[in-house]
Amino acid sequence: MKWPSWIRDQQTNQREHQQRMHRAAGVATVKLVCHQDLWDQLDLWQISSGHRPAEWVAPEYVRRISHDMVEVPLSGLNVAALLRITRRHRLMTDARHPELHAVAGSVYDRIAAAIDAVEDTDSEGLLPPIVLEDEFSPVA
Repeated sequence: MKWPSWIRDQQTNQREHQQRMHRAAGVATVKLVCHQDLWDQLDLWQISSGHRPAEWVAPEYVRRISHDMVEVPLSGLNVAALLRITRRHRLMTDARHPELHAVAGSVYDRIAAAIDAVEDTDSEGLLPPIVLEDEFSPVA
């Protein structure tokens, strides 16, 4: 029996996601740069799973880099959790919450692109900052 294409696509997406999660777990550290509101939203999304970003990263390590932008150091475990929760919100939101769908999709895609580049980094799993703001360029 040949499966319909949408089922094959879902299976492929699930495999890619699992591989990405595995690579994310191997990341030593990465800095996430985003708007304070977005960081707060990601924290709210995690409440149901019990792994809130505010619990991962002590407030003193969340560095304000401009009036409304923050830089947050994340471990591989943190990155994998963000991938999981943003993917879940992308899949679960619908036309009633198009803004959440868009935000979750954008965050997932940017983190995924950074994780997909891990194979091209050094063996220590170090990544450049993941910037979740189109207009912002971090200063090294």
